[in-house]
Amino acid sequence: MKSSYLTKTIRWSRNLMCGLGLVGLILLLPACSVTLPNEPGNGDQTGANPLPNDQQIVALRLANLTDAAVDVEIYVSSNGEHNTAETLFVEENLYTDGIGLAATGLLAPESADSVEIDCTEGMVIGTTGGTFYDVETGDELGVGSPRILQHGLVFDCAARITLVFREENGEYTAELKLE
Repeated sequence: MKSSYLTKTIRWSRNLMCGLGLVGLILLLPACSVTLPNEPGNGDQTGANPLPNDQQIVALRLANLTDAAVDVEIYVSSNGEHNTAETLFVEENLYTDGIGLAATGLLAPESADSVEIDCTEGMVIGTTGGTFYDVETGDELGVGSPRILQHGLVFDCAARITLVFREENGEYTAELKLE
């Protein structure tokens, strides 16, 4: 009799602790809103030397305001005015360091991330507009509109660039905000 009572008590305690743990996790999850990070650089910057001042960096903030996962497809190059979409959006210019889940460039639904990128003369930063995926099936839902920004023409070092990925009426977009 005692062992049965003890077994039931242990099971009840274990179930209670698991239930409380799940409730705690749910409470920690953000509720349907995304707060853009105030300071860039929460991404993985292993191997990067810290810069003496923030005049030599570009802060790139990314926000996915959709219910889909988005591969943000950020590309960075330094060939300036000779750059075109065809030369920028190539594999060797793909930039994923510190962006998204496990530095893959993939942002979960309703999430944000930010990184700091060393600023150089002739720098070009762009996105193909992102590719949006259904989180349950992995099916491609659509692509956003490409954006290409050139240092000196569109932004300067110490700029804060924000790319906001949205969906309205079935159309996916990548909106740009400069600070």
